[in-house]
Amino acid sequence: MLGQSVLGPTGPRRETTDGSANGVVTIDAASVDTKNAKRDIHLRSADFFDVDKHPSLTFTTTSATAGRDGTVKVKGELTVRDTTRPLSFTATADDVSPDAVTLNAELTVDRKDFGLTWNQLGMMKDITSLALTLRFTRNPE
Repeated sequence: MLGQSVLGPTGPRRETTDGSANGVVTIDAASVDTKNAKRDIHLRSADFFDVDKHPSLTFTTTSATAGRDGTVKVKGELTVRDTTRPLSFTATADDVSPDAVTLNAELTVDRKDFGLTWNQLGMMKDITSLALTLRFTRNPE
């Protein structure tokens, strides 16, 4: 999936007085790529993401707070198909510099929480595992 981070001086991102940060990450729902073309077409259909009506998946971060052990506690809200649910996870900070950071995380999401209920013959699990690698860079002011 391709995503765009809307973090920076011109986007809705800010650092707070406690050192945490917040912002918005938007993912093009049509960029789903599971390396199986037939499955990808189905995932883009009205049975799942319905990309014609809901072109974006959005994660709005309410806080991202660095821990002393190289982790980042991330809290926010995930929006899929106009349904928003709280989502929290712990990421590992990697390749950290004054102008950039890479966050790696593994988390689970219940697809039914977002109205993704299609499941012909009961072949799909409700809980979906996600592996994220997110690279954030500071935008020049």
